Amino acid sequence: MSDAYDLEVFWGMLLSQDAERICTAWGWLAQHERAAIRAHLERMISEEGWLAPQRNSARAALDVIGAGPENSSGAV
Repeated sequence: MSDAYDLEVFWGMLLSQDAERICTAWGWLAQHERAAIRAHLERMISEEGWLAPQRNSARAALDVIGAGPENSSGAV
């Protein structure tokens, strides 16, 4: 499996709006990767240039993984 495919699968799952798939994708990440991914999701919902479906998917992912610092330890 190629790295590009892995990223495509990861983001497809994380932005799927399906809680189980989001949790699975989140679980694949190392602790240090989670902060960067969470920050990216937050940018997706707050910055210009993202489409409404992308914003909705990012919001759904944040709702599942939790947007607060209490979940930075990896709890889902």
